[in-house]
Amino acid sequence: MVAIKDLDVSKYLVHCASTMARMTAQLEMGENETCWWVINHRAQNHILLGPLRFFNHGCRSNAKFASYSSKKFVPRIKAKIKAGDEITLFYGRRPPWFM
Repeated sequence: MVAIKDLDVSKYLVHCASTMARMTAQLEMGENETCWWVINHRAQNHILLGPLRFFNHGCRSNAKFASYSSKKFVPRIKAKIKAGDEITLFYGRRPPWFM
């Protein structure tokens, strides 16, 4: 994702909110499926739906995951971003919410 305008620290990108959906038989992934993020939340598998799953990882990211509601996440800006800069998220070394 690339910023189309300057973004200040602590801004929540609510237009990029993504939600978790509990995995069911209908949502099971194919063996070669790579566009889903599987999250283990409260001992149940969920998938992340929405634009947040398209943000790239950055070891020195300029945004972080923030809770928007009980099952929604948004990126929150943690370093000033100029228009045209990529917005990146640190996925974590071994984040517990990704399988």
